[in-house]
Amino acid sequence: MKRIGIGLFLCILLMGFFVLPASAESAASRVDTYCTVSAEGDCQVNMTVTLRMEYVTTAMSFPLPANATGITLNGASVSTSKTSSATMVDISRVVSGITGEIPLNFSFTLPKSVGVVTVDNKRELQLSIDLLSGFEFPVEQFSFVITMPPGDMPNAPKFTSIYRQESIASDLTITVSSNQIIGASKTVLNDHEGITMTMLVDQKMFPTVSTYIREGNPEIKYMLICVGLALVYWLIFLRTKPIAHIRSTTPPEGITAGELGCRLTLSGGDLTMMVFTWAQLGYLLIQTDRRWTPPAIPTPSSAARCRPSFPMSGICTRASAET
Repeated sequence: MKRIGIGLFLCILLMGFFVLPASAESAASRVDTYCTVSAEGDCQVNMTVTLRMEYVTTAMSFPLPANATGITLNGASVSTSKTSSATMVDISRVVSGITGEIPLNFSFTLPKSVGVVTVDNKRELQLSIDLLSGFEFPVEQFSFVITMPPGDMPNAPKFTSIYRQESIASDLTITVSSNQIIGASKTVLNDHEGITMTMLVDQKMFPTVSTYIREGNPEIKYMLICVGLALVYWLIFLRTKPIAHIRSTTPPEGITAGELGCRLTLSGGDLTMMVFTWAQLGYLLIQTDRRWTPPAIPTPSSAARCRPSFPMSGICTRASAET
C-alpha cells in the first residue's frame, strides 16, 4: 500500500507540471468602439478596452490611430508617442503590477475623417476610420458603432485589415440602419491586427467639406501681370524723377553774382561781378569811351631797358621806357 500511495503522489505531481491553465494568455478580452461623425467631417471616439493580464508588467502601450488628438485615458491626460502608423498611449501607470481584468477607457478625436478621393475621374467624399491600430495582444471580442450625420448612406462600408486585407469582412457582422453602422467580430482577432473602415458618403451630409482639390498655382500668372502693371504705373506717375543738372547764367534768388563765389568756395567776393550786378540793378551806368585806346603792350626790348632805370619798382610807363 505504501508503494501504491507513493506512485499516485508521483503521478499527481507530474500532471501538475504538464497541465497548463485553461486561459494562460494575456489578451484584450473585449474592445468596444463608439464613433460619432460630425457634419464638419471630424470623428469623436470613445473606446472601452477590457485587458486581461496573466503576468505582471511595469511598462505597456496601447496603439490608437496616428491622427488621434485630445487623447485621455480614464478621464485624465496621458503621455503619448508617435510612430509611422499609430499613436502609442502609455498605459503603464494603470497596468503596472496588476494581473486580472483591467478596464481602460480612451477618448480622442480623429480630425478630418472625411476627405476627398477620385473615383472614375470624379471627386467624391470618403469617410475613413481606423477601428483597431495593432494592439500587441489578441482581441477576443470586438464591436463598434459609428453614428453619422442625418442623411442618406447609399454606399456600403468597406473593411480592410493588416492580416486579412479585404477578406476581414467575412469575420465581421455588419448592420446598417438609418444613420448608424453597427458591427462585431465573429472570431478572435490576431495580435497586432488593425482594421480600417472606408465608405463613400453623400456630400449633403457634410456641407462644409469641399471636394475642391488645389492643383498647382493657377493664380501666379495673374499676380505677375498685376505686379507688372503696378510697376509701369509707378515708373510713369509715382516715381521721383532724377534731378536734372541745368546750367544757368543767372544767380540763385537772393544771391548776387559777386557773392556767388564767396558762398560756394568761401573765397573773397568778385568785385568785377559785383559792379556788373549793380549796373544790372540800375545803381550804376557803364558806358564805353570811344576815344579810349588800350595801352601798348611792352615789348621784350623795352622791358629790358625798364629794369635798370627802376630797380625797386614793378611799374613801367611809356615815358620811362622812351628815355
